[in-house]
Amino acid sequence: MNRKKEGQQEITAQTVAVLCVDSIDRGIALDLSRDCRTSLQKLSLKYNISSNAIKKRIDKLLEIGVIEKFLVRLSRAMADTEMLFAIVYTDKSVDDDTFAERVFEHPQVASVHYDSFGSCIVHAEYSGAKELGELGVFLRGLESVTDVELHTLPIARGSKVELKNLQMRVLVPLLDNPRMSVTDIAQATGLTARRVRRTIQELSDGGGVEFTVALTFPAADTTYLAFRMTWDSKIISPEQIDSIIKKQFPNDYYRSVYSAIEPIIWCDFIVGHARDAETITAKLRKIPSATVENTIIVYPPKKRRNIRELKLRKMLSDAGYLH
Repeated sequence: MNRKKEGQQEITAQTVAVLCVDSIDRGIALDLSRDCRTSLQKLSLKYNISSNAIKKRIDKLLEIGVIEKFLVRLSRAMADTEMLFAIVYTDKSVDDDTFAERVFEHPQVASVHYDSFGSCIVHAEYSGAKELGELGVFLRGLESVTDVELHTLPIARGSKVELKNLQMRVLVPLLDNPRMSVTDIAQATGLTARRVRRTIQELSDGGGVEFTVALTFPAADTTYLAFRMTWDSKIISPEQIDSIIKKQFPNDYYRSVYSAIEPIIWCDFIVGHARDAETITAKLRKIPSATVENTIIVYPPKKRRNIRELKLRKMLSDAGYLH
């Protein structure tokens, strides 16, 4: 009887160890979000651990849901979309799950989250002022909505290029397995490995297609912190703020996005615990002319669709490469 209890405790401890996500895991996840085809060897050199250890960590991140999926998608320039970040405040007369479902009914909504303040966080993609206006009307017209903050985000759009027939041919197997080996792609397409390798490099360099991942933070023992900050544009730019934070937090810093309308920037971190916010806040406050307004814990998405991946699939289908 006692041995059984000891065994159960041991299994539990092992399970916790397997689920543990450390700064290296978070760093790997963020590296893959920038290029999901980054090789195990390159990551091995960066983190000074073996390629096999890197593979095990990636497998773990997939198993516990930090990496939801690898994906290939069009750049914003190719998809002809801009990004909208909306904070939707409600009177809570409609429960969160039901409200998220209603928000997600709009086809331009990419994700719906909630934060520690109870606000509904919406990311959407739009083309032109007409679609932006329609999104605003839609969100404000939902039942229980009391106020909406709309922020268009001036973020990198990639390049607008013409995809060649050979490139589209190589993209087809990559849609279902973006990390597929060059050898397997060659077998699937009937091309030589050398031509496949060159074509993937062309796609990556061209900027019209992105190789990335869908990340779900928080998962396991990770916490997604967003710091809402303002700045004095006469003294510092959002790009300078981003550069400073990248140097201070090379592993935990995820990204920053800033409003095109107001001097507001959201700096996102993936950390081990919410208590890390205190240390981060102290350093952020030392950035010249930057003020931390709020520290926000962002919860996993209630709903998500990969709009630019869907557009790439349609493009390949219309061209006759995807059936």
